[in-house]
Amino acid sequence: MLITVHRELNLLTAHTVRGLLVSEGIAATLFSEHMIALAWSKSLAYGEVQIQVPSIQADQARAVLADWQQGVFEEALEEQLALPADLCPRCAARDWRPVRAQGALLALLAWTVLMLTLVPAPPPLTGRRCGACGHAEPCRASENAA
Repeated sequence: MLITVHRELNLLTAHTVRGLLVSEGIAATLFSEHMIALAWSKSLAYGEVQIQVPSIQADQARAVLADWQQGVFEEALEEQLALPADLCPRCAARDWRPVRAQGALLALLAWTVLMLTLVPAPPPLTGRRCGACGHAEPCRASENAA
């Protein structure tokens, strides 16, 4: 019997999560991926892409997903490749969230309405904000351009 251990709106992220679980020896599959690939705008109605595992591996899968969400794999990769850690300079958290330009919600709504005809780009990112303390930084691309 398969049990849903994780859900994703984005099909690519769902494949990445499935790949992570498979790399850890867990037999993971995606449910409703084809329906969402055909009609992504209805993904919430379909219940998102569900990552499912055999019931006997559910606890192991949840532990792997918890490590992934806490950044354990990111830390190991940074250590293995000797990369600098991407921490908030104020509180040392890893909880970065994207910040969009003002009016981004309206632009995103317009993009959604017009995507079938014009396909404009989504609103640009202007920076990122730490989810733990609220510290904000500009996009690195905009730093290089300035």
